[in-house]
Amino acid sequence: MKLTISIFLVITTISCGVCFPSNLEFKNITLFNPEVLRSIDINSEYRQTSAYEATRNLSKVINEPRTPSNIIIKFQPNGFITADLWSFNNKNQQGIIYSKKGSLFIDKIGADQDRCKFIETYKIRLEKNKIILIQYGGITNQKMVYEYSKVE
Repeated sequence: MKLTISIFLVITTISCGVCFPSNLEFKNITLFNPEVLRSIDINSEYRQTSAYEATRNLSKVINEPRTPSNIIIKFQPNGFITADLWSFNNKNQQGIIYSKKGSLFIDKIGADQDRCKFIETYKIRLEKNKIILIQYGGITNQKMVYEYSKVE
């Protein structure tokens, strides 16, 4: 009986995955400079208007664009970002904006289907009244792109 229960627990753990709790901290907040918010209206909200996969250099959309999820993000004067559908870390923080080597980035809390949380990094491209988040890193030839437009 004990052997059966042990085997069941091992199989359940392997098939469902194990998510060890961790205190996710936004260490890159030390790279925040208020100057990065000069081109972003912190008094406005930005709604996700487009989501798609593109080639690494963003020259071509791969597959059909996805239906945007209507996520609304808002930038705080201290570099933190609030979003209505992003996950939280243990300090109830959702994301940060910062600059590194002349480029803008956003780190945000992500979660998988097992509710394991992790930090995702996106490179930012700013256009008039639009913020474009581009999946950062990875070894594939495609990137996820999320466009947020200023809510008027």
